[in-house]
Amino acid sequence: MASSKVYLFDQAGELVDQWNKEGDVPGKFSMTASNISFDKKGNLVLLDIMEGIKILKKNSDVVHDFRVYQNQVSLGAAFSLFDTEQLIQKEGKEYLIYSLDIIEEYNQKYDPEFLARRKNLLVTDLETNETKEHIPFPEGSLFLNGKVYYFRDLRPIFQYDETSERLYLMFKSEPILYTYDWSGETPELIDQQTLPLEGFQVFEGFEVGAIDMGQIGNFQTRPYPSDIINISKYGDDLLISYSPTPQDKSAIERVIAGQSSDETKIRLRKEAQMRTVLRRQNGEIVPVELPEMYYNSFKVDGNTIYWMKKT
Repeated sequence: MASSKVYLFDQAGELVDQWNKEGDVPGKFSMTASNISFDKKGNLVLLDIMEGIKILKKNSDVVHDFRVYQNQVSLGAAFSLFDTEQLIQKEGKEYLIYSLDIIEEYNQKYDPEFLARRKNLLVTDLETNETKEHIPFPEGSLFLNGKVYYFRDLRPIFQYDETSERLYLMFKSEPILYTYDWSGETPELIDQQTLPLEGFQVFEGFEVGAIDMGQIGNFQTRPYPSDIINISKYGDDLLISYSPTPQDKSAIERVIAGQSSDETKIRLRKEAQMRTVLRRQNGEIVPVELPEMYYNSFKVDGNTIYWMKKT
């Protein structure tokens, strides 16, 4: 995570090659790069939120070294096996869909009008680097209630299904699943469902002026926030992972004040651990018990789930 080294192993686990893109070299990337994806030619695709999109051959040769679309105001969250972007194909072309903390110019004024006009998803053509903005907050979203939010709350979590041409999207602090028809050039909202996620607490936002633009979050003012963490397609259904908020408010207040015991902190962290549910096509929500896993994240390939075992 903290370097630009890439290691290539064969299926027996033997090291075949290694290289890095550190320093002032073509195709450079850093610890702000995403997980590796592969295009249809087998090239590595990395999104570096500070450097731009990089497309590299497996031997490290540069195919494309695209500039960053929009400079970041702040960085993202801790390492995860979950993807924060998705490489998709539409009409024979390949695109990367992703988000940034800020995806448009602004005049330092952070208000509800900013959120009302904001678009939350970027789509980049991997041949030309042409980038388009999509997905404003839908009508009825809590982000249009006149308050403002930390940028961690706004991040879109999404999954595009190429077969049905459906885009499934949620925002981190909102338990609403939005479904878009993306058979055309622009995603069109066709359904939205509030999910009954046990322990998920909706945050109503801050008054204008209470927080500054670009702040990711603050434990003192937003402790143990409920989060949508990931959406994965699992067969015809969706696996949705989230973290709930502990119910013991007095214990949370003691933690914020620095007056709680280690046992209380451990208990609250355990109550806030990631949970996963299966959302069936008919809307039914089924809790899923997954084993303990390193990084608290997993990858889905078809009907198979992969994760790193606890040491």
